[in-house]
Amino acid sequence: KSMKRLAGIILSVTLVSACSCFAKDTSGANPFSATLAAVPAAELPAKAADMVSQAKPKDRKATTIGVVKAAVDINPAAAPAIVGAIAQAVPKMASIAAAVAAEKQPKQASLIAKAAAAAAPSQVGSIVTAVCRVAPKDYWDIAVAVSQVVPNANKEIVKAVESALPELKPSVDKVVTR
Repeated sequence: KSMKRLAGIILSVTLVSACSCFAKDTSGANPFSATLAAVPAAELPAKAADMVSQAKPKDRKATTIGVVKAAVDINPAAAPAIVGAIAQAVPKMASIAAAVAAEKQPKQASLIAKAAAAAAPSQVGSIVTAVCRVAPKDYWDIAVAVSQVVPNANKEIVKAVESALPELKPSVDKVVTR
C-alpha cells in the first residue's frame, strides 16, 4: 500500500513539474508574432516599421528587438526589407534592427546592413559596428555593401569595422597610411 502511495506522489510531482515547465515555455512567446503572422507577406516590412514607430520611446529598443525577431522568423527572406523599413521609419533603431536580423540570418548580414544604411545613412557607423559584431567573419562584405549605398562615409565605415573588431586595427592602419 505504501509503495502505491509513494508511486502516486512521485507521479503527481512529476506531472506538476512537467506542467509548470510547459507553462514557462508558452509565457516566453514573442508578443509580436501573432500580430505579424496575420499580415500579408508583402505588408510585413511596413507593419513591422509601424509597430516600432508607434512604440513609446522608452520601449522602442525592446519593441524593435521583438518585432524584428518575430518578423524574420515569419519570413527570413524579407530580413533586409524589414530592417530597411524600420530604419527608414525610426533611424535610431537601424543598428539594433540590423544586428538582430543579422544574428538570425547571418548569411544575409551584408544585405541587411546595406538596407539599413540605405534607409538611415546618418546611422552608418552604428549599423556597421552592430552588424560586424554579430557577423564578424563577414566584415569585408558588410563594409563594401554599406559603402555602395553611402559612398561618402568610407572613413566612418572603416572606423566602425575597427570598433567592432579591434584586432583588425593594425592591418587597417597599414592600409590607410599607404
